[in-house]
Amino acid sequence: SYLFSCHLPVPPVIRVYPESQAREPGVTASLRCHAEGIPSPQLSWLKNGIDIKTKLSKQLTLQANGSEVHISNVHFEDTGAYTCIAKNEAGVDEDISSLFVEDSARKTCMYCL
Repeated sequence: SYLFSCHLPVPPVIRVYPESQAREPGVTASLRCHAEGIPSPQLSWLKNGIDIKTKLSKQLTLQANGSEVHISNVHFEDTGAYTCIAKNEAGVDEDISSLFVEDSARKTCMYCL
């Protein structure tokens, strides 16, 4: 039909932000994935290669139709590479956001010894 001929599929193009961030234990970290494409891409997130849907909890939530990951009260084990993957019938794109959880007090105190 005429409608579909105007809307050729466009492969996804995504961008995550921030690309990397350092957070202290106990604060909230947010990761966002902006995706464009026709039809609208389906988004998924991996942490160190594992789908985070299996790890969703009060602490780890997906928001804004899955385009945002919010991690409240971050712990050292939340450090990792968070990959956003966008798929539609025309293709797939992915991008990585790195989260580092580190204790700044401990880091500066290494120099007080």
